[in-house]
Amino acid sequence: MNQPAQPPPPANRLTRFTDRVGDYVRSRPTYPSGAIDAVMAGLGDPPRLRVLDVGAGTGISSRLLAARGCGVVALEPNDAMRAAGSAAGTPGITWIGGTGEATGQRGAAFDVVTCFQAFHWLRHDEALIEFARVLKPGGRAALVWNVRDESDPCTRAYGRTIIAHATEPPTSPALSAHGLIPETFRLGWRGYRMNSFPTEQSLDRAGLHGRALSASYSPNAGAALEALRRDLDSLFDTFASDQRVTLRYSCEVHLAEAPRGE
Repeated sequence: MNQPAQPPPPANRLTRFTDRVGDYVRSRPTYPSGAIDAVMAGLGDPPRLRVLDVGAGTGISSRLLAARGCGVVALEPNDAMRAAGSAAGTPGITWIGGTGEATGQRGAAFDVVTCFQAFHWLRHDEALIEFARVLKPGGRAALVWNVRDESDPCTRAYGRTIIAHATEPPTSPALSAHGLIPETFRLGWRGYRMNSFPTEQSLDRAGLHGRALSASYSPNAGAALEALRRDLDSLFDTFASDQRVTLRYSCEVHLAEAPRGE
């Protein structure tokens, strides 16, 4: 059965995080080491690898890849996000502007293309054509998301809270990213597989607020913001232990090699 057509990305997809950079830097979760292991498995000596990290944001994933010794090109279309990432001055990372559908990179230049917490913002089939173009023969693409583990009561309550206050329907995966993986990747690329890795994030009260406000669909002003803050405080008071709450995730890593002939 064919998957339903992907709705077009929001018109403001390239600018919508501009006013959320601070909360993004302070309060977004990282990715577990097992996820990075899966992305890199079987590719050889990391210092010999070139990685294009698409939708790099403020550099959470790019720094993890660079820490393995890879040469990373962090591609991020949002000027404010890219500036925050570049300001960290992490060795091994080159920051550039561009989109997943039009990277501006030469063909067959990369061993790996990664897309952490960003593929849902792209026009899927156009992006996959571009990924295949910039990958070397046999190169790998990795589509990665932290999705909420709502078997955990605190995480479930958090998910319900942010959805209740969302200013528009979220496009990011909540419980699973499977529905965002197009058939052109699952069937058209080679060796598609998925691994998942449990991970968690410990937050104080301010961190919980920042985590919610880093989402592009959260209200960020006025009465709507104050209502969200009240509900986050109630959640924190209910679930906190030693003045911290824990959000639990499953990090999904979707992998495949570029189709032959691309």
